[in-house]
Order: sequence, then structure tokens, then C-alpha cells
Amino acid sequence: MRGRGVGELLADDVVIDWPVSVERIVGRDYYVIINAEYPEGWSIRVLRIVAAGEEAVSEVEVPHETTGVHRVASFWTV
Repeated sequence: MRGRGVGELLADDVVIDWPVSVERIVGRDYYVIINAEYPEGWSIRVLRIVAAGEEAVSEVEVPHETTGVHRVASFWTV
């Protein structure tokens, strides 16, 4: 899911932290722009989602043509 499609899943005031690159994205519109303009060559494959109450965790695989396969765990409050 890239660009605008991901925006449909997020609250207007979403806050997303990327600790490895020390980035904080505040607001759905900014997150959509970043995903739409990020360099090509990658995709996302959801491996699993675990949820309980207002908490959710996702594990995804992000294969990239040049840099290889990456795994990402995300923790969400919904």
C-alpha cells in the first residue's frame, strides 16, 4: 500500500516515529506525502497482525530491489 491508500487507515492527527532514522511524522497528510515520494523499488508484505483491546502489533516484510529484504515490527494504539 503506497501513498494515498495508506491515508485512509490513519487518523488526521496520527504521530509516527521512525526510531532508526530519528524521524517523527505528525499528521496523516505528511505521512501520505512521504510514502508517495519515497524512492521506488520497495513493497510491503504483511506477515502478521496481533491485536488486543486498543493495542496492535504488525510484522511486515519490506523487500527492496537494491538493499535486500527488511523486517519491520510496528506498535499501534487504535
